[in-house]
Amino acid sequence: MSKVFFDTLLYANKLKLAGFTLQQAEGQAEAIADMFEDRIATKDDLRELKKDIIISVGGMVAAAVTLIPLIIKLMNLL
Repeated sequence: MSKVFFDTLLYANKLKLAGFTLQQAEGQAEAIADMFEDRIATKDDLRELKKDIIISVGGMVAAAVTLIPLIIKLMNLL
């Protein structure tokens, strides 16, 4: 479970001051926190993405280094 950077208590209190009932304010604050929880990338998410990108790019470079000389040889045969 990722950490939510949304102050649900502050938000609920502001809603109560605006005329929402306690139940309405807490319900809306919880719903918004749940929405943010699944959509905010954490540092761990970004580290994993960086690792995946490095592996993918490394694989493409390795494939290119291997295939380009082969393609050049094939073209010279034609």
